[in-house]
Amino acid sequence: MGRILTHIVDPTRIQEIDGVIHDSWFNAEDIHFDAARCVLSIKFRREATDKSRMVEKDWLLKKWEIPVTECFLRFYNVKAYRIDDTERVGRYNLLELAYDPQAMRVIVKTGIPIHIEMIVECFEVEVEETDKILEVKTIRSLFDITKL
Repeated sequence: MGRILTHIVDPTRIQEIDGVIHDSWFNAEDIHFDAARCVLSIKFRREATDKSRMVEKDWLLKKWEIPVTECFLRFYNVKAYRIDDTERVGRYNLLELAYDPQAMRVIVKTGIPIHIEMIVECFEVEVEETDKILEVKTIRSLFDITKL
């Protein structure tokens, strides 16, 4: 079981989703559509800096362990969707979402091009972070990374 990091139904709050997903990575094969529930889901990896811990401290430099967790970006009320994977590299980075209220279209913007768009009945998006830790990254920093 995980926790919902953010759930929005007001598209003017879309930046809340962007702040959670930005610079996270996903695989094209981890995009799934549940036709019975009208939900498009993208499983992705997120560095959970809020769960980081300092494991070593030198004079100024601190060594941190950052868990990388399994997360899901879910779009509800999806009537139709299109995925154009022109690059076929398999792994892509999330940047942000865009929403066109006239067309009822949600677009997932990525750094490496893959076109993901949905037509929705109404806007509803959430991000869930699972308890599954995929890896632990180690970095050195002068700063407290839990406050960045």
